[in-house]
Amino acid sequence: MTSAMVVAHLPIPYLTIRMAWRVVDPRLVEMGRVNGARAATVVRLVLLPPLRRPLAIAAALLFVSALSDPSIPAVLRGRVPTLAHTAYIEVIAWGGEGTAALIAVLLTLPVLPVLLALWRGRDPNALADHWQGLSPSPRLVLPRSVLVQACRALSVLVLAIVLTLALAALITMFRARGSLLTPMMMDVIGSTVRYAVAALLLSVPVGLMTAWASGRGSKRLARSVDLLQTSLLLMPGTTLGIAIFLAYGLGTRTPLGELPALVGGASLASGSVAIVAVFMAPAVPMVHLAARAGQRQVPVPVLETARVLGAGRRRVAVGLFLPQTGALVAATGAAVVARNIVSVAPVVFVSTPDAPMVASFALDLLDRAALEQTFALAAVVALLVGGASALVAGASATVLGARRRPA
Repeated sequence: MTSAMVVAHLPIPYLTIRMAWRVVDPRLVEMGRVNGARAATVVRLVLLPPLRRPLAIAAALLFVSALSDPSIPAVLRGRVPTLAHTAYIEVIAWGGEGTAALIAVLLTLPVLPVLLALWRGRDPNALADHWQGLSPSPRLVLPRSVLVQACRALSVLVLAIVLTLALAALITMFRARGSLLTPMMMDVIGSTVRYAVAALLLSVPVGLMTAWASGRGSKRLARSVDLLQTSLLLMPGTTLGIAIFLAYGLGTRTPLGELPALVGGASLASGSVAIVAVFMAPAVPMVHLAARAGQRQVPVPVLETARVLGAGRRRVAVGLFLPQTGALVAATGAAVVARNIVSVAPVVFVSTPDAPMVASFALDLLDRAALEQTFALAAVVALLVGGASALVAGASATVLGARRRPA
């Protein structure tokens, strides 16, 4: 279980370090090496200081993710129970709503110091491009050191483990000669993809509107909206799933009448509303932050010149903001869809038999000890998500590269 959690959560510190090092001027590294500074000195004096606060936040995020993710404990059936897995069992099997609510609150407590640090910080948007040069930021080349070489070797080892697991799943599927790809499995995959795409189509306009409102408002308003979106993004999925399950498992009285249940077999639209809601909860903040990062990439002198020359809002949005934000929003949309397809929390708390999801179907297969079908499902989903992500990432890189070369 520990090994699986390490591999699953490695992208968090990796992306955090990549974004934190955008504030480092690569020329400082070159200057230090030219003046005879050792690799350890460059790492200690140049590279490590910008990582202190981001690594502290990343450590808290890793801790929260390990606590609130029920997928790995539910799949591996570890002897040591975790809070997330206990909450899943309480909600799905035993109906212990009081215990589940208590666990939902406990899972939120570790997030509070992270939110406090973000609210007290100067710039809550980690996606902002801090490079202030007139040309694109030069490439940061790390000096050769034992630490860097060890990290590279560890990265290769982790990648080899992931590829080995994917290869094992593919071999198991091909040995079955397609007999494991039942119509029910394909219906579950199709249902999950449809809900993920529907949530994306609703999340992109909402995220773009909040980003546009932040850009048009004052700095204080923009900071507040960015922090609110970041806070929603950091909310544990298990807490969100339990909250929606407890709040909308039954009919809710409103001033306009009684709202039908959103979760359960007899719920409104067979639970589709709750599923789309839990898919949109992390999607809107991701689109918002991606759009805000694209806005920050537009140079202020260029924007002011366009306005002085009489360019209207529509022309500025189409000519300046759209080229910068389009690729980022497209890549973020692909990441959102991929995340929703494979995510376990919070969808397992609101999915119903009438609206089957990949996560619930996989856990059901494991409960029935259908390991070959589980491997086949994992292989199909991995091919689907990996292929879509690769296509969008390649297209985004091509568009961004084509726009940067003439500059």
